Amino acid sequence: MSKPLVTATFLMILTATLLAASSFARDQPIASRLDGWGQHHHAIATTR
Repeated sequence: MSKPLVTATFLMILTATLLAASSFARDQPIASRLDGWGQHHHAIATTR
């Protein structure tokens, strides 16, 4: 992948993560949200 595309994808994931974290923070502990995102991000990193 080209570098601008990687950067744009990362920014989109980061933005979506922040939105999801802020919207779900009232319903779920932050730790479980971060753990789930960490596993998801790790899966993306290993498939590149």
